[in-house]
Amino acid sequence: MNYLRCEGLSEKCKGCQFYREGDTKCMETEKSTVVWAKKNFPYLYFVSDLHVKAFILMVKVSQVYNDVEYLAAFYVMSALWNKSPHQYVKPGNTRIDIKKLHDDMGVMSSGKQAMVQLALNLFNPCHNADVFATFTKLDGDNQRVGLCAIAFRFSLFHPIE
Repeated sequence: MNYLRCEGLSEKCKGCQFYREGDTKCMETEKSTVVWAKKNFPYLYFVSDLHVKAFILMVKVSQVYNDVEYLAAFYVMSALWNKSPHQYVKPGNTRIDIKKLHDDMGVMSSGKQAMVQLALNLFNPCHNADVFATFTKLDGDNQRVGLCAIAFRFSLFHPIE
């Protein structure tokens, strides 16, 4: 079942892996997901509606809803893998599959590698990322995503409630 296309809130939604107790409507429809994200994160620049949906999918799969370290990393990563970013996210204590990310970096472009390093650094500063080297490898959209992610990570827009 493609949960991004689930329509309405019904009994079948309660069996959905993304259902949260208290949901009053399905947030998995394309339109409602985009509207919800843009309403709740108006200060974030989303490259496309696919970027929005990938971000929401990563959040729902990981079950992390208010941790800026994770959310900033998910925001950056979702700009890179619009179709399957959740392959790098898993539920549980270790929600970002850092080993898989590092294993896959060898086949990524230098821009994607820079974005991954930025995402990992925003998640945990033990992962080094050189700001100058990162931003010189990015196109305009990804530079904007990177700047928004930094501001989001350090709560420069508004605090997470």
